[in-house]
Amino acid sequence: SDVCSSDLEATLDGYNSTIFAYGQTGSGKTYTMGTGTETLSHNEGVVPRALRDLFAQETSGLKIRGSYVEVYNEELRDLLDAREKKLHIREDAARGIFVDGCVEEPLASIGDAMKLLARGAAARATEATKLNNRSSRSHAILTIIVERRQHLVEDSRGDVRASTHVALVRSKIHCVDLAGSERCKRSGARGDRLKEGIHINGGLLALGKVISALCDREEGKQAHAPYRESKLTRLLQDSLGGTARTCMLACVSPDAADLPETLTTLGYASRAKRVRNAVVAD
Repeated sequence: SDVCSSDLEATLDGYNSTIFAYGQTGSGKTYTMGTGTETLSHNEGVVPRALRDLFAQETSGLKIRGSYVEVYNEELRDLLDAREKKLHIREDAARGIFVDGCVEEPLASIGDAMKLLARGAAARATEATKLNNRSSRSHAILTIIVERRQHLVEDSRGDVRASTHVALVRSKIHCVDLAGSERCKRSGARGDRLKEGIHINGGLLALGKVISALCDREEGKQAHAPYRESKLTRLLQDSLGGTARTCMLACVSPDAADLPETLTTLGYASRAKRVRNAVVAD
């Protein structure tokens, strides 16, 4: 959890970040992230441990809030609000990219953060497939938002007279537990499960295209990153690649029967590793 902890701590310093777990169903993504209902009470994963490290830092003068949404069948659902409502991804100069209408709860302590995690985990869409009795059928995104007031000094005329004003600076980190990356044929998906699988793979394909485009840019090629191809990549746009910090956790199965999916996951990780971000604080 050291890498994830450093990313969360960096959020306090003004950096946008993304941590995401990728791999087939049953490879331990939710367990590793520590965002499942069965992992919150014992054997904590990287997110609860990193949150503990975050709130162990000096947070006075900061406002910390949390939201928890999932992308299910290419629609956004608020895991902290049981009401059915339409959510939209918006963008403005002050907040960057955000989900309009979702609950953002104030977090004053690790206790607040763990309660938020538990509520979100209980509300997430899961169903049984051939590979897992509680297969995640959505991409879940926990977002920690940090706001701080910064005193700025302006001296436009180059003399001793200067003006001071206070700016509200925001940064955030997305902790993403992706749904399984396996082919629908392997999961035995039919009916609604098949529809879910198609949308899951569509989001993962868009994420893979974005990563490939970022790799091409590193090699000096002109490449368009298709962030708008899915709600997943659109939501992560200002926290993935470019000037943000990004950490990928590749989860694989030791079973020989899962070798094709393991190779796909490692290939995905290899591409992600080639991305070199120029990290800039907001």
